[in-house]
Amino acid sequence: MLKKLKEFMSSKSIEPSNNSIKLTKPENLHPEILNGVMQKLMSLSGSYETQVLTDEVISEMLKDIDVAFAVRKLNLAIGSREWKIKCIDETEQNNLSKEIEKRLSGIDINKFMKEVHNIRYYGYGAFEIVCDETYKIKKLVNIPQEYINFEKEKGWFVNIGEEISLDNPYKYVVCTYNDTLKNVMGKSDLEPLQETYDAKKGITSKMRSISERYGDIIVVFAYDPNETEEDIKARGQELKNIKGKSAIGIPVWDGSLKDSVHFISLADLSIEIHTKLEDRWKSEISKYILAADYSSSQGGVGSFSRDQVQQKEQEKQEEDLLKFIRECFQKCLEVDAAFFGYDSNNYILSFEKEISKKESSDIRQKDATTEKIIFETMKSLGYGVKKEYIADKYGIPEDKIIDVIPETVEFARGYQKRNYN
Repeated sequence: MLKKLKEFMSSKSIEPSNNSIKLTKPENLHPEILNGVMQKLMSLSGSYETQVLTDEVISEMLKDIDVAFAVRKLNLAIGSREWKIKCIDETEQNNLSKEIEKRLSGIDINKFMKEVHNIRYYGYGAFEIVCDETYKIKKLVNIPQEYINFEKEKGWFVNIGEEISLDNPYKYVVCTYNDTLKNVMGKSDLEPLQETYDAKKGITSKMRSISERYGDIIVVFAYDPNETEEDIKARGQELKNIKGKSAIGIPVWDGSLKDSVHFISLADLSIEIHTKLEDRWKSEISKYILAADYSSSQGGVGSFSRDQVQQKEQEKQEEDLLKFIRECFQKCLEVDAAFFGYDSNNYILSFEKEISKKESSDIRQKDATTEKIIFETMKSLGYGVKKEYIADKYGIPEDKIIDVIPETVEFARGYQKRNYN
């Protein structure tokens, strides 16, 4: 076949077009060959350039559908948590948790959580503390990143035509993520994801790179893996000399496919390439932001155990985000403590995961089953439970609990009766 191809190509003064040669549709290729072709094409790098991670680029990334989906999913997960003020000092005699919680109830905590989540992606952010006439914190106003600046001489300030310092801790809360002495304005949590995002944007350059190397019509030849490397390279070079573009060699174990040559239109492959690339990027974005893979490529493939592992990994990511939210809110507690006279170090913003009705029912069922086993074990050993305990434990009036005829308990040395009252 290679000889016929050389004769055919030598009779043409131009590169073959779709009308001059017989093209093979991707769906008609042997799966072994198609998979090999896709792997070769997918491994070819595009010519895109990595952007400088500015606030504008971060805003652009957050609007990307795949990034936005993962961020929204994480927001919904943490938004389902119930919050409360918790005293962490068990020796504290005067627990002010409820009082502090009531005083700060005007703050929209769910909104604050989303805004702090956003700060993680920019690396920095700030809030204005608005108090009422009694010095209670009425609300927190998020200041857009575009107005916030930092200079070594001035510190943090807002530029809205005039410069307003943010150094007053009773008026402003400044939050930074992964800040260092060299990088006071923090570090964006999207930085490790930027290369993936740029590659996603550069899909046209990826296709251009494929076209530049292999042409709009890709020549693919199959070879036996047992062939020598010299023979394989020679065949590839012959095809390259004929067509003027590199050819793709695919090793196949099926003897009937050996020496086969195919012409594939890049246009026919473009949809499949796009789909595979998008699945790869969705997977990488999902894994990074959620610590779990919720891309379409996983649909219908995984198992219950895999889903459980992914859920646990996402919960770890949620806890990391809640830790950062708690640290930012602590500055509000410091302000409240300064006005109302208590040690803010003894109190934190705590989050509890919402338990569904099914989970709650499962927990109660599990507890009931455990208690039943304990009672049965005690009973078999000749012990019982007092009425007072049952009444207190289950809220049943003691006079409603009646005596039952005690059962005979058999021991090695005969019989003994136990009174279960």
